Amino acid sequence: MEIPGSLFLFAYLFFILTICFIPMITEILFGKITKKECIGAFESVNPKFKFIGVINPITGILVPSFYFVVGGWIVNYLFKSFTGFQTGNHELYFNIFTANTFSVCFCTFIFLFICTFFLSRGIKRGIEFINNTMMPLLAVILILLVIVSLKLPNANLGLEYIFKCDFSKFNAEMLLAALGQAFFTLSVGMGNLLTYGSYI
Repeated sequence: MEIPGSLFLFAYLFFILTICFIPMITEILFGKITKKECIGAFESVNPKFKFIGVINPITGILVPSFYFVVGGWIVNYLFKSFTGFQTGNHELYFNIFTANTFSVCFCTFIFLFICTFFLSRGIKRGIEFINNTMMPLLAVILILLVIVSLKLPNANLGLEYIFKCDFSKFNAEMLLAALGQAFFTLSVGMGNLLTYGSYI
């Protein structure tokens, strides 16, 4: 599907603020009221609902599984940037790197080890600590990326592609993609929000 510019963004924001907002708040409140993890929370309502709590963490592993691989790519590029490595053909280097199964798996395991380390430290000393550090850093990186991107050749074409509203591409497929992206962004139904709510 060709992205219809800002039309997709408007639909995405609309779904975030309407359809997705209610289940997000509901999941957080469910965790806050029960003070339990996914399985225990659903089981406390009715033992027959325990299977729903089991599905939550399974989904939480399957859905972001591709992130683990992308995280491995980032580990590789971070290492290369610190060594001063430069390539004239970025696409060729990426294809060579991703074709090397051992390198991709090795970098992915390093990324998983880093994630596991912070998760093992718990909510306060692990997740909360790394979020308080990484989220402001992410904001700084995004601002720098915007500044650099706007200075690149043909940046105006990129801006037009993102923000130009093309109503000719308004269809059910676009709306479904925006709705799916909205649910995915908020992690609704994966148990993350329920777990965070239980710590409130």
